[in-house]
Amino acid sequence: MKSWRKSVRGFTLIELLVVIAIIGYLSVIGMTQLYGAREIARDARRQSDLAEIRLALSMYESDQGRYPIPVANGGTGPDISSAASVAGTIFDNVDGGNPLVKEYMAGRFVDPINTPALYYSYDTSNGSHTAYRLCAVVEGRASAGQFLVLESSGEFSIRANCNPI
Repeated sequence: MKSWRKSVRGFTLIELLVVIAIIGYLSVIGMTQLYGAREIARDARRQSDLAEIRLALSMYESDQGRYPIPVANGGTGPDISSAASVAGTIFDNVDGGNPLVKEYMAGRFVDPINTPALYYSYDTSNGSHTAYRLCAVVEGRASAGQFLVLESSGEFSIRANCNPI
């Protein structure tokens, strides 16, 4: 006697739909994580840029005995970002011809996005110009819209604003 066996091959429609739904769900999760990683990478670059600017400022201070005076205070302060000046603050961006950029920096430091809302800024203490503050607007989820602040002491912090020294 011959046995009739039904050959089962392939997947059912429900199995295929379940697999497609799982792949779609994992793709959405992966894409949202990737978007956050880009913000974190740009924030890491900002922190690295501020650290390099700090080294240039230290060399300048070693040679000149003080830090560069910001343009808003009548000096030639550094051109750190090419974004437009931010109204209502003492931070200013000047042309690339100042001595700090030409002699102490490997190049211009520009925010990874470089829009007027995202910029690097610089300020020194009034009078003696023996201390400074560098700031960059950050994008990361936990601190979006706040400032990454680097003091002349070498301390990094996240703050709601970047007030003058």
